Amino acid sequence: MKTLSNLLARYAHIQAPNATLKKAFIKAVEDVIEITLTTQDLDISKKTVRIKAPSVVKNEIRINQQEILKNVSEELKDSNILTAVF
Repeated sequence: MKTLSNLLARYAHIQAPNATLKKAFIKAVEDVIEITLTTQDLDISKKTVRIKAPSVVKNEIRINQQEILKNVSEELKDSNILTAVF
């Protein structure tokens, strides 16, 4: 007979989908423009990323938006995961 902990083991490390998206976006930004963001700087809703950072950082991200979104899509293996950055 299986114990309860064995049955619930698969749920031990579940993260919210937004947490995974935020980590992938932060990694893509670091790879492309070498700027470090935190998860508190990002808000994701309806395939759109809103950035709470200085305008200089936002402008750099907007300039390289297509490459960043491409990197996020490749990392998460979903071509429509994010569509815009604001």
